[in-house]
Amino acid sequence: MSLVSLPLRIDRISRLLGATALVLWAGPLAGVAQTGDSIRLSIPESRRVAATLLNDGESAAARDLAQILLQRDPKDFAALVILAQAELRMARLKPAVAAGRRAFSAARTDGEKYLAADVTAGALNQMGARTRAQIWLRRAAQYAPDKATARRVASDYRHVRAANPLSFRFNFGVRPSSNINNGSQHDTERFGSLSRVLEGSEKALSGLEYSLEGALQYRIDEGKRHKSWLSLGADAQIYSLSQSAKEMAPEARASDYNYREVTLGFGHTRAAPDGKALTTFTFDLEHSWTGDTARSRSAQAAVSRRFALNDTTQAQLRGAVEKNWRLDRRIDDSMVYSVSGALSFALRGGNLLSAQVGVARSDSDSYRTAYDSAHVSVSLDMGKPVLGADVSLWASLQQRDYDLPYVIFAPREDTRASLGATLFFRDLDAYGFAPTLDVGFSRNRSNVDAYDGRSLTVGLGLKSTF
Repeated sequence: MSLVSLPLRIDRISRLLGATALVLWAGPLAGVAQTGDSIRLSIPESRRVAATLLNDGESAAARDLAQILLQRDPKDFAALVILAQAELRMARLKPAVAAGRRAFSAARTDGEKYLAADVTAGALNQMGARTRAQIWLRRAAQYAPDKATARRVASDYRHVRAANPLSFRFNFGVRPSSNINNGSQHDTERFGSLSRVLEGSEKALSGLEYSLEGALQYRIDEGKRHKSWLSLGADAQIYSLSQSAKEMAPEARASDYNYREVTLGFGHTRAAPDGKALTTFTFDLEHSWTGDTARSRSAQAAVSRRFALNDTTQAQLRGAVEKNWRLDRRIDDSMVYSVSGALSFALRGGNLLSAQVGVARSDSDSYRTAYDSAHVSVSLDMGKPVLGADVSLWASLQQRDYDLPYVIFAPREDTRASLGATLFFRDLDAYGFAPTLDVGFSRNRSNVDAYDGRSLTVGLGLKSTF
């Protein structure tokens, strides 16, 4: 057995324990032994005393005793987490974060990792480093000992996110598709009594879509009834062709169908004095690429108003104007005007039913991009899990009538019907993210054979649980 070398900074601890001296015994001796005016503590008992001091509000004494323990073993988890908590209570936030990070590295069990991550997140939040606090709260959620604790961490995360002027989101997915290029299901295209054989790249090509979407939003102003923000977003779809698609269209390259876009935006919301209506204005600039070629630039201004009709029904009206500049074909420049309306109904059992209708007009010198359209869609979010998954069902129908392409042929008319389902497996989460399964079918009926096709997709993705 041997004695631990102690620093001089133990007077307060000794007085609290009713002794003039304190000795830590680095041996198998258990419990507390008192000899004369000195108290001899075993290492386990020293940890318990430090925790008791912390719970009794003696944060400075708890910190000093934890530091004594760490001189013996710099990876003593109990001492590190007590040190982090003591520093936090004393508003010494940077030392608290440092101790919390060391505690997380020293942790061996899920419970220890939870304690270290939680105290680190608390210190970062008080520092105002809320984005890093959100990351540590996700770690705490991953190692939470029970569902009640996990719900408390999720609640803390939402509060930190609401206070953070910077918000972020991302989505990732992998989707097998029967038609990655929106190709035709026909082999030939007819023009009245004339016809031509479609090239392989004009037919439906199957393959995989890898999608990645991310967005940052920074709140620049906020009041009791208003909020303004700037946003930056990026979206990418990368494709690979199946073997059958390569055989059908040997000249096609998967990279030709890749799509990327970057968006810069501004937004402002203002609530009505009674809080029952919210008006939102947005302005977005976008640049997109298809393959390796710059495709278009656009600017869109939109205004919407959401308001309550009663306790269970919400309504929304939206109008938008969008100017598109095509960089690959200038003649396809367009100006698009659109209006839409939506209703959401809260049903029994927590179900949410939504319906939307809208119309749009695209003005352009090109028959490819000049059209009138109308659409209707419905969705149902199930209030209770089905087979362990949150389920959303949706369906839509769109009619689009294009301008007359040629004097001798009829104008193109497309009718697109789509339906699908999304399953969210909330209980299979890791760090607050859980998998999603998307299944969708789309059928576009067109009087121009090159645009008459169908598509079936099955996708896997990730979504935040809080």
